[in-house]
Amino acid sequence: MNAGQNQIRSTFSCLRCFALICGSLLFVVAGCCTKAAREPYYGATSRMADVVNVVNRNSDQVVSLWANISDFTAEVNDNGSTHSVSGSGVLIFRRPGDLLLRGSKEFVGPIFELGSNPETYWMQLIPKVETSWFGQYKHLGKPCVQRLPIQPDMLVEVLGVSTFNTNFLQQPVPVMTFNHELDAYEFTFNARLQDRWFATKRISYDRATQLPIRVVIFDENGRTVVQADLKNHVAAEVVDVPKEQWPKVASQYDLTFPETKTKLSLTLSDVALTHGKVPNDRTFKMPAAGSWSTEKVIQVDENCDD
Repeated sequence: MNAGQNQIRSTFSCLRCFALICGSLLFVVAGCCTKAAREPYYGATSRMADVVNVVNRNSDQVVSLWANISDFTAEVNDNGSTHSVSGSGVLIFRRPGDLLLRGSKEFVGPIFELGSNPETYWMQLIPKVETSWFGQYKHLGKPCVQRLPIQPDMLVEVLGVSTFNTNFLQQPVPVMTFNHELDAYEFTFNARLQDRWFATKRISYDRATQLPIRVVIFDENGRTVVQADLKNHVAAEVVDVPKEQWPKVASQYDLTFPETKTKLSLTLSDVALTHGKVPNDRTFKMPAAGSWSTEKVIQVDENCDD
């Protein structure tokens, strides 16, 4: 064999080794980046009453909530146009339905707000849209009410801190099933209309922790109004209570509103039940006329008769 043939054979050998090494590296990288599918669970499960007791024991402690929003993003669809906002802020909640979510951005100031109290609810989207919406709960659900891009009352529902009525025959009636693929207890709540029953919402609780991981709310026709995935549960600080007894709440919320094509993601930090004297009644007061942060203010139930 001459020198030229030896050189050719040597070159091909090097190329073959290089190809094998590259293929091995790609296999390793692909293996590292591929998330293993969750194995379905077919083992033992708990009785409905036992699951409810654990859920209530945790949720009963969350009479209020205060947390920093270390990161939030919202894609809001308004009349066919999508507007994106992001920043940080604060989330404050008080049972049964008081809520304030306020977002701001460095060098910009307030950019987003959702609020709710027993009488009213509101939303402000300051950059680009420059619009505020508000309405009264006594009209909510009527045909005369304009839908907000994000309903504050829906956000209260998906916080995952509601408690069960232990009378399982009282409406909305809960029915428990087990989702093997999700490895979670699923509670579907049903209410009665004049001509039929319908599902109002479904809450999924992780089997191992029995903490909420998904909330889906339906309208009367079974269409999804909002779906929320809840992740990364953390202990909420309770003053003068041992840390191991603190209740746990989700710190990551990913919400989708299919009807309005709107999305909202929240990441919470510094989660506690209270922050000094907050929350209080003033926390959840809707802005008075003339004090809105936007020039355009829309009363969504203006056409409803009192």
